[in-house]
Amino acid sequence: MSSPYTVFFDQYWFDTSLPSIIVYIIVSLFTIFSNLLLCVAYLKDPFKNLRSVQNYFVLNLAIADLIMGAISEPLLVVTYWHDHNLIYFIHYLFAIISAACSLLNITALSIIRYFAVKQPFLTQSIVNKRSVIVGIVVVWVIAIHYALLPFVGWRDKTFQLYLYGLACVIPTVVFIVAYFLVYRALRRHTIAIKGLAEGKSLALENALRTEKAATRTVLLVLMVFLALWIPFLTIDFIIVQCESCRNETFHLARDITLSLVYFSSGINPVIYAWRVQVFRRAFMRVLGVQGVRSFNRSRALWKRTINSGISIPNLTLNSSMRASWNVIDPGLKLDVEAIDGSMAHVNESLELSSAELVVSNTPASVTN
Repeated sequence: MSSPYTVFFDQYWFDTSLPSIIVYIIVSLFTIFSNLLLCVAYLKDPFKNLRSVQNYFVLNLAIADLIMGAISEPLLVVTYWHDHNLIYFIHYLFAIISAACSLLNITALSIIRYFAVKQPFLTQSIVNKRSVIVGIVVVWVIAIHYALLPFVGWRDKTFQLYLYGLACVIPTVVFIVAYFLVYRALRRHTIAIKGLAEGKSLALENALRTEKAATRTVLLVLMVFLALWIPFLTIDFIIVQCESCRNETFHLARDITLSLVYFSSGINPVIYAWRVQVFRRAFMRVLGVQGVRSFNRSRALWKRTINSGISIPNLTLNSSMRASWNVIDPGLKLDVEAIDGSMAHVNESLELSSAELVVSNTPASVTN
């Protein structure tokens, strides 16, 4: 290699042009704005309902995406005026950290969803503040170690096999397995609830619907991430591993798909604003948006539940709620923690028998 900052082969680095730089600048500003908005909304927490343990990973994901938007992307923009291998190399290292950390955070969210559905009574003991913080530290250590390897000299094409295998393929496989198990558990819950009397199953149906929405949100985040990353990863893999494919066409295709990679770092807060009501309300409050009509689905849910004749004692309701359901039935367990923001914290134990649905008198409060 002709330069101490070359990775894989000479002429591997990107060819920046004025149109591509304009795109990178726009995407970088969008990424910084959207993820800073999420961080500020989380830290301010205007409605006191964002700082759940699960949302630690959402915040961590925003920080990882900020690295891409605030460091990696601007460095690539700089290469239009200063075409130096060192700048490309630093850009590459921070891109590795950001991408690996983002995918690991999304995978961690899928594992939390698995425990929430499959092991509801162990969720609070397993997914607690301490374990999540340890998990976040592990995520950053793993992500940083990928960047350290080329820094200390491992820069041939075997490093790409190691990076893509461990940082991309394995987390994606873990995510797919976790979501297969979640889907299977939700399907069993749906079948079991359908066997109950119509009036007595309404609360459980609403809780299950909320859990499905939470699961779909995390799934959507991963699908968007992979859809925007896979074209670039595929072309980049071909360029590095196939020497005869290192032509102008493949380089151009890789440089174009790179803009999709950058866009993926800014899209997650948009997904949360679209799918998750507590984030949407917090974003609007931080931005000072007034007069926006907010439809609180949790109010409608509980109104239908009360009208169905189910008694729910010792329950205090406010404007925004999130429910945690523990369903006890032979062969049926369900824990619902609504990531979609329609509810805050409720600790209700539902006991199902063949003849009746009893809601126990566990004290609970729901905060706004």
